[in-house]
Amino acid sequence: MNKFIISIKNLSQGILSAFTLLWTIALTGCSDNDKKDEPIWDFAPVSIGFKITDTDGNNLLHPDTDGNWVNSDFTIVYDGMSYPTVWDYDMGNPHIHGYDYPKSKAYLPAFRGLIYTQTSHFWIDGQWVQTTEMPILSFGEFASTRSYELSMELQTPCRSDPYHIDVLHKCFNADTPSGLDFATSIKIDGVDQNFIVASGGIHIITLTCPPQEVSVTE
Repeated sequence: MNKFIISIKNLSQGILSAFTLLWTIALTGCSDNDKKDEPIWDFAPVSIGFKITDTDGNNLLHPDTDGNWVNSDFTIVYDGMSYPTVWDYDMGNPHIHGYDYPKSKAYLPAFRGLIYTQTSHFWIDGQWVQTTEMPILSFGEFASTRSYELSMELQTPCRSDPYHIDVLHKCFNADTPSGLDFATSIKIDGVDQNFIVASGGIHIITLTCPPQEVSVTE
């Protein structure tokens, strides 16, 4: 009789343990599903863009512009490293500086150095506006979800002295759906700059250069 009572107790404890395990798995499954339903906020990274124009506003990075500077020597010096322009950059292959970017569902910044690219979507008066494609130089990308200061120099064939560039980026808590907001300011040679923001978080500054002199052979 005692053996029978012990067996019943063991059986009851076994059923209770199994039920507890199944309930724990069920709760865990619901919790995981809830996490999967939570939105992943993607924040555009920060890049510094340069539009090079003549005094008439003609884009000297466009190959069809007379006296353009395409394939010329534009170089960024940043954090002790020199980054010459990659004129034939492949946007589908960002691994040009040997950094293994982590895999994630979220949009993560990919540091590409200084690249020649084109953009056609701009944030103007609180909305995205599409225009004709604008050839630019772009340096980045940098994370937007933290605050930092950047200092760099842009060496150009337009003038003997480099442009000294200071970037101040701030990330702060705000009453927005994501709970965050951002502010970026840029100085060139100590002077605050106006810029437009293009898709991908490119903050574009316009620099004026004389057209490249083209030698004519008879």
